[in-house]
Amino acid sequence: MATFEKMLNLNDMFRNSTRPPVIVNDIIINNINDRKKLRELLLTTYSSDVYTMAPSCQCGELVATYKLGSTCRKCGTVVTKKDSDLEPMIWIRCLHPNIKFFAPHAWGMMSRFLKKKNFNLLEWLTNTRYECPIPAPTYLTVLESLPNFKRGYAYFSANFETILNIVINLKEFKTKDTEGMSAFINNNKNDFLVDYVPVPNKTLLLLENTTKGRYFNYGFSKIMDSVYTVLSSKKSMSEEGVGNRTARIMAELSEFYASYFRDFLSGKPGILRKHVFGGRANFSGRAVITSISGPHRYDEVYMPWGLGVTIFRPHIINKLTRLGWSVKAATKMFYESVNMYSETINHIFDELIEECDYVGIPILFQRNPSLLGGSAQRVFITKVKRTVSDATISMSDLIAKAFNADHDGDEVSEIR
Repeated sequence: MATFEKMLNLNDMFRNSTRPPVIVNDIIINNINDRKKLRELLLTTYSSDVYTMAPSCQCGELVATYKLGSTCRKCGTVVTKKDSDLEPMIWIRCLHPNIKFFAPHAWGMMSRFLKKKNFNLLEWLTNTRYECPIPAPTYLTVLESLPNFKRGYAYFSANFETILNIVINLKEFKTKDTEGMSAFINNNKNDFLVDYVPVPNKTLLLLENTTKGRYFNYGFSKIMDSVYTVLSSKKSMSEEGVGNRTARIMAELSEFYASYFRDFLSGKPGILRKHVFGGRANFSGRAVITSISGPHRYDEVYMPWGLGVTIFRPHIINKLTRLGWSVKAATKMFYESVNMYSETINHIFDELIEECDYVGIPILFQRNPSLLGGSAQRVFITKVKRTVSDATISMSDLIAKAFNADHDGDEVSEIR
């Protein structure tokens, strides 16, 4: 059975914005200055070798916290703090009240699932300009036999649940991900269609001006293409035209998110590998894994005694001081208990697990290389082993495959 977080509803996110949103559809572009202002809304520009979050003017001539409020003589702008909040500032409203957007992440998942070789079934269903290969895939006849079937974004958005359930059951689309995709659709179908989609915050989109040229994030062109697709849309367009443009916007936004995750977050050079799993974090540890033999949940782990004492040090000392121990005595007890069983410490472990709001104490369980989606998962500590000589983390075999792990000496890291 697939396990995933619930998808965020973008309409709720738009309504709960902490700042007045800028709607792309309402922006008027008449000249070069208007285009320049639009680019400033979408993109962060810098000229130095290193991008800094220190307060600065727009041209970068004045960069310092103590210069806040000063006016730059070069560009005439005031030195202000840079936005460290990644909340979207710019939103795109649907082109027609009756033709809603799909959430970009949902569109991206559907697109990857429905793509076979060089033919993308999702684009064929939603964009009437998308050409079908010759000979056409045989499974298209099943879709064309649907009542009142019509290619186009409007028909697909109104019947996407029916269409996807039919496609998922076709033998051409039967894969190991079929069950997970079906569960994802059924659990999140109410959040698929939205009135607004966000444009990524400008902090994520950088343009570097150098003496040799200008360099910007891969994928920024997709954001600009989607914005200009909206700006060039006319109110008098036909339903088919609006649908084709909406499908194009969805494809461009979802491609940006996919490329950003692939190139900047995941993989060996990604932020997750470099900064989350590449260094030693506080309250973290690493140990060999073994399997849990008795009845258990798939997402629970048993921590070894020594590692448990180490990562829960502040909690243990805090509990001991509340019991009347001095800090010095509690600290001495902590060090003595790392390699020796203590009934008092074991009782503290039981208290910590019982006081937690979850089934156990949540931790991030991760195995290198962190290249696949299942190589980092949230699990729960439901027990700390009493046998001090057992220095292994016991986990469920039900999730071992996702980590590409077995029990021949593989090690897994935990981050609390």
